[in-house]
Amino acid sequence: MVHAQTGQALFYHAMSTSHLCAYRELLLEHYKKRVKRVEKEGFTYSLGFEPGNHPYPRGVDFYGREAWWSEYPNIDLRGNWNLTATRWTKDGFRNKKNLYAWTETEEVPYWGKTKDNMEQLLGDL
Repeated sequence: MVHAQTGQALFYHAMSTSHLCAYRELLLEHYKKRVKRVEKEGFTYSLGFEPGNHPYPRGVDFYGREAWWSEYPNIDLRGNWNLTATRWTKDGFRNKKNLYAWTETEEVPYWGKTKDNMEQLLGDL
């Protein structure tokens, strides 16, 4: 994750929708079910966000998930527009089991320096 204004970067093990990679047809099936459920029951954070995160009945289907790592890091640009909260400190987590890889840094491999450099990085996109 990279803070959009300051460029502070943070890594910890997480499975987030912004880095989702899956077969298109499976995602379409999943999100159509999810939309129908939200229309019927209303939105709730307990439903989760990532496909495969919660099996039915809490989730919308029985598909699983697994972690993988891309050759070059993805950046999850975080700002006040994100639906999910960004936790920049370990204290914000109830479950701390995935925080063993917690790394705060000022640069991201392949992307280079992010801290105080977001205008340049985003301008290049």
